[in-house]
Amino acid sequence: MIITTPNHTHAAVLVDALATAKHVLIEKPLCTTVDDCKRVVDAAADRDAITWMGLQYRYMPTPATMLEQLATWVCGTTRMVSIREHRNPFLKKVGDWNRFTRNTGGTLVEKCCHFFDLMHLAAGAHPVRVMASGGQDVNHLDEFYEIAGRQERSDILDNAFGLT
Repeated sequence: MIITTPNHTHAAVLVDALATAKHVLIEKPLCTTVDDCKRVVDAAADRDAITWMGLQYRYMPTPATMLEQLATWVCGTTRMVSIREHRNPFLKKVGDWNRFTRNTGGTLVEKCCHFFDLMHLAAGAHPVRVMASGGQDVNHLDEFYEIAGRQERSDILDNAFGLT
């Protein structure tokens, strides 16, 4: 079973999917809140079927080559990992659901989870702590959407810094 629904629907859909004996692939993020993630992890704990959250960046040619080279020590011992992303704005989605933190889990969950994943793979260890901070200073300031009869400004971050 492959689940590719808007982020804010993942927890509800997963609870039903995990009650089956089917293998489940959910796109990232697993959920948009810590409480929902805990509930889903508990629901998946005793299953015999595979539960997998897909993070596609690890399979892209450039990161995949980097990870392969790091795993074979071609570059020596990894001591520190830093990733910088310069990207285009968020894609438009049906109903503009991805323009608001309440639906995505926030910009760092929606987009930067890929880079936190790559950092942990490159370092060969799970993070002990994750710290991130961001803001909306230039882009998206004039993005307004009609929600329930009123205008609401997008709260997508346009800059952020994160450490694991």
